[in-house]
Amino acid sequence: MYKKAFARRIGGNKHLIHLWTDTGYEKVEWTNFAYKECSEADADYVGLNGEPLRKTSKWGPDDSGLHFHDMKAYQKFLIEKYGTNDEPSTTHRELFFDIETEMGDALTPEYIQNAPKKSYIYSLV
Repeated sequence: MYKKAFARRIGGNKHLIHLWTDTGYEKVEWTNFAYKECSEADADYVGLNGEPLRKTSKWGPDDSGLHFHDMKAYQKFLIEKYGTNDEPSTTHRELFFDIETEMGDALTPEYIQNAPKKSYIYSLV
């Protein structure tokens, strides 16, 4: 599964995706497609509400009937690559912090500003 993804536009709708996964790091050139409403005869896909759609790499902000054109590139890439797979990364490390502070008697503004008690931070890896 992936750990981190970053997209950099390299021209038009092409992006260079930097992808960190459990197996390492990779760069992928990826074209950002949108889906445009069309006739049923031309459709290869179906929208969430049953609209007939076709994939297109050329669209403008004034085009109507577009689907999935306004997503961030890295998010769309991850959806296309992994779909609904929500399996977590197996190589992430969890880190827990336990911050303990000695409490004073009166929590007045002057006492808080001086902070005469010690704090201890423990990290568990």
